[in-house]
Amino acid sequence: MSRLDGPNAVTDADALDDAGAVAGRICDSPPLCATLAWDVFLWNGALHRFQVPQGTRASVAATAADRVAGTLLDAQGTSRGFITAGDDLVELETLGGNSFVNAMSASGIAVGSSLTPSGEGHAVAWKDGSLVDLGARTGSKAQSIALAIDDSGRVGILACDRLEARSGCRAIVVTDTEALDLGPLPDALYPWSMSAQGQVVGFVLGYPNHAAIWTAGETIDLNEQIAARAWPSFGLPAGGRLGSALQAVAASGQAVGAVDIPISEGSAATALLWKDGKVVDLQAAVNPPIHLHSAFAINAKGQILARRGEYGFGKVLLTPR
Repeated sequence: MSRLDGPNAVTDADALDDAGAVAGRICDSPPLCATLAWDVFLWNGALHRFQVPQGTRASVAATAADRVAGTLLDAQGTSRGFITAGDDLVELETLGGNSFVNAMSASGIAVGSSLTPSGEGHAVAWKDGSLVDLGARTGSKAQSIALAIDDSGRVGILACDRLEARSGCRAIVVTDTEALDLGPLPDALYPWSMSAQGQVVGFVLGYPNHAAIWTAGETIDLNEQIAARAWPSFGLPAGGRLGSALQAVAASGQAVGAVDIPISEGSAATALLWKDGKVVDLQAAVNPPIHLHSAFAINAKGQILARRGEYGFGKVLLTPR
C-alpha cells in the first residue's frame, strides 16, 4: 500500500471500505515527505488524487462508494471535516467550533463530532451537505462523538461525562426514528473504536493494558487467551506478560489490533485478530510470512489493513483466502 502510484510517490493508507477500496495520504517526493504537503488519495484498483489546499494538513478517516472523508487542519489550528465531491475536498458545516469526521456510509453520510461555541463536543452527521446535531439524542450526557455508521443509517455514538478522557461513557445506537441506549461502559475500558451495531473495542487500563471488546453490557478481556498461547514472533512461550489493544471492529464482530511487549521489556508488537471468540496471531496466518506490527482497519469481507512497522509508511492490505 506504500507505492500505489509508483516508485516516485509514497501512499500512506488510513481507511478501508467494504468493497476493498483504500484511502489515505499521498506525497510525491519520498525523501522529503516529512517536510512537504500531502494530498489525499483513493485507490479502488486505480489511483485517484485530491489536492489539499496549501498550508493545510489532511487526515483521512473513511472511504465508501468512491468518496473519501476526513479532517482538514489549517495553519491557525482550526479543524474542519471534509468529504470529497468529484475532484474536490468540500469542507463541512460545524456547530461553531472545530469538527472531525470519523466514519462514512456508502450513501455519503459522514459522522463525527463538532464543538459548540461553548466548547461542548456533540456527535453530528452530515447528510447532503447539511449538519445534523445528534447530541440532543444522547440523553443527559454533556458530550458525545459519533464513531460509526452503516449503510442502513445506524450510527454508533459514545456519550460521555468527559469525552476527552472517555470517562462516564454510554454506548448508544441512533437511527432516524430511535436512540437505543446500550448501557454504560466500564471506566476501566478505554474505547478505541465502535461499530454501528454498538460493539466497542479498545483496552482495559493496566500495566500492561489488555485488549477488550464490549457488547451490550458484557466486557470480554482477551488477556487470558493471549497469555495462554505462545507468540513465536516474540520468541515467547505461553505465560508471557504481554500488553494488547483492539483498534477497529467490523459489523461482523471481528476486530483487529496488536499484542505488544511492554517498553520496559523490549517494546515489540505483532498484529492481532479477534474472530469467532478466539485470538488469532495474524503474522502466523499470513502466507507468505511477513512481519506485521499491528492491524488498524477491517471490513465486512474480513480484509484487513496492517502496519509492517511502528514507524514509516509500510502498510499492507490482507485478503482472506
